[in-house]
Amino acid sequence: MFKRFLCLSLSILSILTLAACNKNNDNQSSENDTKQADTQNITNYDFDDATVIIDRPKKENRSPLGEEGTWTILVYMCGSDLESKMGFASKDFQEMIDSSNNDKVHFVVETGGTSKWTNDISSDKIQRYEISNGKANLIEEQTYVAMGQSQTLADFIIWGCEKYPAGNMGLVLWDHGGGSISGVCFDEKAENDQLFLKEIDAALYNAYDKMTEPFEFIGFDACLMSNIEMAAILPTYSDYMVASEETEPGYGWDYKEIGKYLSDNPNADGKELGAIICDSFYDSCGKIGKSGAVTMSVIDLSRIDTVIKGFDLYAQKLYELTDDQTELTKLIRNINLDDKYGTNTRRTGYSNMADLGGIIKAGEDIWDKSTDLLSALDECVVYKKNGWQHSDACGLSIYYPFGINITIATELGILSDICISPYYLSFVAKIVYGAVYAALSEYDNSSLISQYSNNWSGGYSSDYTYQISSDAFEFANNYQASGQSAAITFTTEPTLESNGHYSFTLSESGLNNTDYVQSSVYLWLDGKRQLFELGDSGDITADYSSGKFTDNFNGKWFSLPDGQILSVYLGEKNEGADIYFTPIELNGIITFLRFSYNNATGKAEIIDVCDGVSDNGMSSRSYSLNSGDVIKPINFIHNAYTGKKNYSIGKAFTY
Repeated sequence: MFKRFLCLSLSILSILTLAACNKNNDNQSSENDTKQADTQNITNYDFDDATVIIDRPKKENRSPLGEEGTWTILVYMCGSDLESKMGFASKDFQEMIDSSNNDKVHFVVETGGTSKWTNDISSDKIQRYEISNGKANLIEEQTYVAMGQSQTLADFIIWGCEKYPAGNMGLVLWDHGGGSISGVCFDEKAENDQLFLKEIDAALYNAYDKMTEPFEFIGFDACLMSNIEMAAILPTYSDYMVASEETEPGYGWDYKEIGKYLSDNPNADGKELGAIICDSFYDSCGKIGKSGAVTMSVIDLSRIDTVIKGFDLYAQKLYELTDDQTELTKLIRNINLDDKYGTNTRRTGYSNMADLGGIIKAGEDIWDKSTDLLSALDECVVYKKNGWQHSDACGLSIYYPFGINITIATELGILSDICISPYYLSFVAKIVYGAVYAALSEYDNSSLISQYSNNWSGGYSSDYTYQISSDAFEFANNYQASGQSAAITFTTEPTLESNGHYSFTLSESGLNNTDYVQSSVYLWLDGKRQLFELGDSGDITADYSSGKFTDNFNGKWFSLPDGQILSVYLGEKNEGADIYFTPIELNGIITFLRFSYNNATGKAEIIDVCDGVSDNGMSSRSYSLNSGDVIKPINFIHNAYTGKKNYSIGKAFTY
């Protein structure tokens, strides 16, 4: 027989997690109103006291590379396992062919990065194709080089601009994305070597002199790449950035609609095309019921420096707040309510990407110019399309440590090279230190501020290779994910009440050291000395004024239609519906099923499938279940006496 066993778990990461956006989710697929800013009316904001220094190369005399009314879009297509396993790159390649009906619009594609193509493209060489008039022409092929190398990207950009100059130039990086820390384009043939943000900067810098004007847009058909750290790099090289804060479906953008629009509107600029990319992406996701998770935005890069300066001043207030434990705790709890992107659970790993607007709203009352900063951010995002899951997404994300990965010291080392503010870097480092040692008083990291430098577009050698230094953050390697922290104390110890609910009351100091509380539920396997891990739930009664927390477990849990119980992990708690992940084996491959659950209606709804965060930070694109897919639930088992952990794979269920 089964007996119920449940505990409430404190996520103290002692001072760790994020913030307040007022969500209005009703568990219905709906879109945020698209919005456009008037690029002619640029507001002047008083952010002159910012400490961050921005000195970018700039082309004073701009002139088109080619004839007006023509377009060339360079597509750096790193196929990776998206192609070898599912053929998604080939599908987009075919969409480009199907959309091209004249010689005014060219897609110029470099292919590589995958062990196998499902079309006639070679996986043994780097190949370059020109697509126009409904045909794909192989122009050039080279000995294979890794697409995760900066020079490979630079060579393609230089070659494409010289070979196919146009009045309007665009650049798209196609593949997996990992956000601010992990970058994009993970080469399957080169042990998933990727392009870090600094390497993208270096590639663009080394192609800069070959161009007479910036790109109309630089886009990322990849997950998690609409982040402020990426946008801060691009103003020298492009007028607009087009990307997604959230993960993308595997098939990515709708190139058929993109090509068709440009054929009909060859004089369109990057902003106008960006709006079409957003709209067509949202519509294509809607056709398969996946528009709810969409975030796609167009960033006016001419305005990004104003946002950077304003955020630097705001981040100074965040840093100063770390001296006030009570106020810091309030801030961090607000931050934890913020939109999170990718996967952020103890089982899936942490993408650690948060909505930038949410970060600012979380501490809106600590700076008298927060409203101005939010307005500057709103003006910078000139177009966006959001589904119901992220209805308040501002259009740009930022790194924030929602959880600690095994590579957290490396993450902070990379952040130190791309962070837009020395105060924000120091604030984040304090958050992680608090998670490791449950105290901040001993940690003085003011040297991070005084030694900070960020030389965007500052000059790179042609053979540039990014070197990560994490020496300043070695303390993060001491983090232990298990065990009760001495920082958590109680006035009423954890107990099982007479009504069957588990509860405790935190002391004042314990409450101040607590970020959030969630429920962890287990089944006791009678006679086997084992705990069957059902997973985590956000369905608790939490009174942060009194410090009392009680679980609302009613004896029911999630299962497949055949009755097999699922282990589930809370990814994001929303007012309308919580987002959960459950580990499964899908057609023989281990992955995660993502679904929403409305606590009010009791309705659970499948969203998609995604692989979580890999060891190198790659965030998998999401994809839909298909009829006939075989699902086997994965469950985790704990020996109650030895502490040994194992997992089991359930029976096959056909979707």
